[in-house]
Amino acid sequence: LYTRQGTLFVDQTTAIIRKLPALEVAVHARRVRNLPLYFSFDSSIAGLHRRDAAARSSALVGRVDIHPRIEIPILRGGAFSWSHQLGVRETYYSDRQKVGDQRDSLNRVAFDYGFVFNGPQLEKQYSKWKHVIEPQAEYRYVSGVDDFGNTLLIDDTDLFVNTNEVRYGISNRIF
Repeated sequence: LYTRQGTLFVDQTTAIIRKLPALEVAVHARRVRNLPLYFSFDSSIAGLHRRDAAARSSALVGRVDIHPRIEIPILRGGAFSWSHQLGVRETYYSDRQKVGDQRDSLNRVAFDYGFVFNGPQLEKQYSKWKHVIEPQAEYRYVSGVDDFGNTLLIDDTDLFVNTNEVRYGISNRIF
């Protein structure tokens, strides 16, 4: 409900970040009727404040964030899985980061798309334990985040930026 974080610097002004009050709601992926679609939703309402050498906000900046997503599994087999995810994120701030004496609201609307591909699990059973190796590739695209420089940076909601990235890796598990 309330967080206050202070970071002390020897040669700079102390950074103070406050989040009061805050309410966060998350709906984990749920199947949409009998369709091969899954719906998930994240939302939050918070009062924010930041004071440091680079930024000083109003006493309390209101933020409302809504992020619904749809996941579409394309392939779900024994060896492979592949799914796509589409979402829209809207974040409203009652005030933007202070630029001179200018004070007005900020509204960001962004579209995000991604997919995850998991390869076959390779496993080997040893006497008392099992080793599993699984390759994975992810793609993520976010577009429409405007005015990032005027966004009050408090947490990961505010760090939502335009991106076009690929991640890949191999997971090793020992059971």
